[in-house]
Amino acid sequence: MTDRRAIACNYAVPVSVAAKGALAYVDWPNWGGGNDRVPLLVRSRGGRWIRKWEAMHRLENFRLKTLPPEHPRYGDLIYEPTEEHLERFREACEREHDRHASCENRQK
Repeated sequence: MTDRRAIACNYAVPVSVAAKGALAYVDWPNWGGGNDRVPLLVRSRGGRWIRKWEAMHRLENFRLKTLPPEHPRYGDLIYEPTEEHLERFREACEREHDRHASCENRQK
């Protein structure tokens, strides 16, 4: 078996299942939905790995990570991202952070 690449990210804010800074992996891209929400494999507060959809404005630090075959999540992640995919996630994250911030400013 060969190494597998995955897109990893962290939670920018705490949510009910994950603490701020919690590690998550992108399960697959949501290109059709505009990437405002993305399916993740998330390290929960209790230490378990769970699958959930999350809003992009709650995430940060998208990066490519190499998983060797002995990595415990190797078999859970089948999506093989490219540098182009990573850039699209970063752009979507920035767009959603900006959009969310402008919504909060309008509510004040």
